[in-house]
Amino acid sequence: MSKVFNTGEIVTIKFDNLVSSNTYVVESDCGDTVLLHHPLFPHCLLRFKKTELDLVAPNVKDSIERSLDFVNKNSQYLDYNTQADHEALSMYFVFRRKLTPRQKSILSNICGVIASIKLNGDIKAAMELVKANAGILDDFNAMWFRNFGGLFSGRQAITSKKQRAAIFNIAGFVMAELERPATTNGYN
Repeated sequence: MSKVFNTGEIVTIKFDNLVSSNTYVVESDCGDTVLLHHPLFPHCLLRFKKTELDLVAPNVKDSIERSLDFVNKNSQYLDYNTQADHEALSMYFVFRRKLTPRQKSILSNICGVIASIKLNGDIKAAMELVKANAGILDDFNAMWFRNFGGLFSGRQAITSKKQRAAIFNIAGFVMAELERPATTNGYN
């Protein structure tokens, strides 16, 4: 007899070699299968065989999931179209557990918009936040941080909207990393 799963129970799914960001919530037990939803996109139910489930929930979200969750928590700052872009990214992530490079760029831009609003457009505050937390940058954002070394050190002035946007994008990544890193903190 297979285990019975209760509504609201947290389970993980075996996705190749992923050890984080594979947490789902039980919607209902259907015998040999279970209907699950992901907290990032609870409107969609996914059916999995019970043999595909793992009962050990990860403690840490990956950077994509943290960023999507950060946007969820700050969606009041976004216009309708940007909210729809975020919803599409969340739905794709729930199904595939990854994003394409283009999708990552869109997510980075959305996080940058939120960072700009939360920091009241203060580019110096964004730069200080990034410098103080440079150790948590992923490879992509660390590359931009190094490329903009002259801007962050004050040796160069910001001369374009692209540079300004990129700095806020990095700050948005930092905010997402710091805000809700663990799945045990919930998604609410």
